[in-house]
Amino acid sequence: MDKQKYYISVQSKEIFSDPTIDEWEYEIEATENEVTILQELFNKMQEKDGDTFVPLITPYVPYHDDKPNDDYSDALIQTYRFIHRVGTPEAKEHIESMGMLGNQAMPDNTFG
Repeated sequence: MDKQKYYISVQSKEIFSDPTIDEWEYEIEATENEVTILQELFNKMQEKDGDTFVPLITPYVPYHDDKPNDDYSDALIQTYRFIHRVGTPEAKEHIESMGMLGNQAMPDNTFG
């Protein structure tokens, strides 16, 4: 499959094929299948983000026992790892500088 350039906004969870449509943070080179995987990761982040609201308004839940927040963090890290995998050198460098990969990047076969 041919790879195309896409422009990614993790903040808004959007994927653009035109860099002038809106603001974006990362440029990637991906196949249609990889874009689908990234969209699924964004959907997972959105789902987990909604789950974090209840603990925020429930003050007696200790942060370290906050499974919804942990689930959102895991989804966010998976997303950054995937963007790192398909990103341009500049995108990879920026994600590495943020420390979002943990100890290592994901192997190429992690996402199918």
